[in-house]
Amino acid sequence: MHISHALWGGLSLFVAPLVPLLVANRAALLWAALLAGIGTGLFIDEVGKFITADNDYFFPAAAPIAYAAFLIAVWLYVRARSTRVEGTRAQLHAALELRGEAVDGRLGERDRAQLRRRLGTAAASPDDDRLRPLAAALLELTRPGCCRRTSCVGWPAEPWRSPGRVWLPH
Repeated sequence: MHISHALWGGLSLFVAPLVPLLVANRAALLWAALLAGIGTGLFIDEVGKFITADNDYFFPAAAPIAYAAFLIAVWLYVRARSTRVEGTRAQLHAALELRGEAVDGRLGERDRAQLRRRLGTAAASPDDDRLRPLAAALLELTRPGCCRRTSCVGWPAEPWRSPGRVWLPH
């Protein structure tokens, strides 16, 4: 008995969007992308079988269809990456996403520098007066040594050990 690659590909394509819905971190996005890529590859692998009446895997039009699907995916990726809106709100969204990685303890030096850059850009941006103070306060919390007992991003490392301490710097 042969179970078609398209079924495994469909299962992978079904599971891929569920991963970031069930697990909220950057690793979930990586796994979702990996599952979606594998699922698409397995599904496209069977295209020759589905476009002919005699289930011919090596139908001559199958390769151009698979290649066209790949090119469309690359084109969509390039278009999506090139049309970013950069403003105070977008910078804060990106910074808060990185802040979540910091809370999980997985913020590297490069990401920390990006977090500080995004918060600095948002704090200096003239386009939204309401969000600038928030960005400036978050930027202050990422400064090394801003609080006495803090983790790497300015959050209290062990708040239970100092019950009377205020969590935000004075």
